[in-house]
Amino acid sequence: MKFENANRHFTKSEIDAITKAIETARDVSFLETMIDIMPSPIFYKDKKGIYRFCNQAFCDYIGLPKALIIGHTVYDVAPINLAHIYHQRDMDLLQSQELQVYESSVKYHDGSLHDVIFHKTVHLDDQQNSIGIVGVMVDITKQKDTERLIQGQNIIKDVLIHISHVINQKSDQINFYHLLLDQLVLSFRHVDYGYVYSINDERVEFLANFGHDHDNLPNYYLSLKDWYINEHAKGIFNEPDVIERLDEYFTEKLPIEMKTIDGRKVQSCIYIPIELKENKLILLVLESASVAAFSAIDICIAEYIQLQLPIIYRFYALNKETLLLSRYDSLTGLMNRGYFNTIFEDRLKFAARDNHKLSLIMFDLDGLKVINDNFGHACGDAYLKHFANFIKNQFRSTDTFARIGGDEFLGIFTTTDPYTLRKKLTLLQTLYTQLVIEEDKFSFSGRFSYGIATFPDDADTVDGLLTIADIKMYSDKKHYKSNT
Repeated sequence: MKFENANRHFTKSEIDAITKAIETARDVSFLETMIDIMPSPIFYKDKKGIYRFCNQAFCDYIGLPKALIIGHTVYDVAPINLAHIYHQRDMDLLQSQELQVYESSVKYHDGSLHDVIFHKTVHLDDQQNSIGIVGVMVDITKQKDTERLIQGQNIIKDVLIHISHVINQKSDQINFYHLLLDQLVLSFRHVDYGYVYSINDERVEFLANFGHDHDNLPNYYLSLKDWYINEHAKGIFNEPDVIERLDEYFTEKLPIEMKTIDGRKVQSCIYIPIELKENKLILLVLESASVAAFSAIDICIAEYIQLQLPIIYRFYALNKETLLLSRYDSLTGLMNRGYFNTIFEDRLKFAARDNHKLSLIMFDLDGLKVINDNFGHACGDAYLKHFANFIKNQFRSTDTFARIGGDEFLGIFTTTDPYTLRKKLTLLQTLYTQLVIEEDKFSFSGRFSYGIATFPDDADTVDGLLTIADIKMYSDKKHYKSNT
């Protein structure tokens, strides 16, 4: 069996050689000289767990002089939780008398925890009784950190792939920032809360939050100069960074944005500045209820997020724009014919299922050709946009409108009875003729005709309702012309 680090290979035969040297040593000075030249930490304990020898590398590693190690137990040199683990391993080894190799954590001299591999074997007397333990430590912190970094990056890669998939399926139904924050918070075991902020001039606005106890965040903003992250970053948001102790910034009452749903206090955070597009800077903040929860590995993962996220966002923005162009009229912003038909079919199914009435209205703008011929197409476009805004503003947001042709529009109404709807539209016709539209130094007015078809009274299919509404709309137009 062989174990390796950047400096050494240790085999069972080498450990046995160390043990043999201890057995044959004539005096302590020889023993100390021999093990002190070894570059990795080495120790020897008797069967009671008392350190009898160790080399200088072991002292340097745990940050204690030999005087505080030799003659003491593991409970004197290690944190209690780690000492319990080491002691139990020693007892198992003394009983089994087999080579013991295992990974564990050791408190380094600077207070940090390092990952190490312990190589231990027993020291036997002539009767093959266990009388001590020889141990060699191999530091594998860099190796483990690399593994954690790769694992973390793979987790983030999976998160971004998932987000890309959701974007591809439902770009028009999701909030990109909420989806991003939810996925990232749930992917880090030491992250409990989070925010997505937008930095605009001297204001910091909320785009999304996770785990915070306030409903008015969409209408809430911060002053950049008073923001604790800006204070920490000194106004420069170029790289991810960690704030280990937030209580240094909030010595008095916590601001509203720091209050959490579960009542715990946010203790530390990592923030990631992300430039999504020109002059568009957001700050992704992942927060923890633990002090100093984030490591150098988290910084590396944050840098990976900072690099990859703009790509995902561009895909989201492009996909949403493509959907927008495929579903909505570019001039008026209303639905186009194809998307309207999809919505219409769904609304009709719900009306049939719930035994509710549904009204379909067909609108036609009178005089569009005259306006185009007399004032130009810019005025004609203004006429169309003006009508689209007018009709949307007169009804509820649940009512649906579409532009289906040059001067033809459709509307779906599910919560207004046909009689009330017809009465209101007649009043709106009169009102609309009194409005003056101004465009490119020209002033003009217009009128619309309409026809209503009601499900299930007039028809029970999409085509049937469209035909009836069309007939009634032309009847209204003909009636108007015959009376003018």
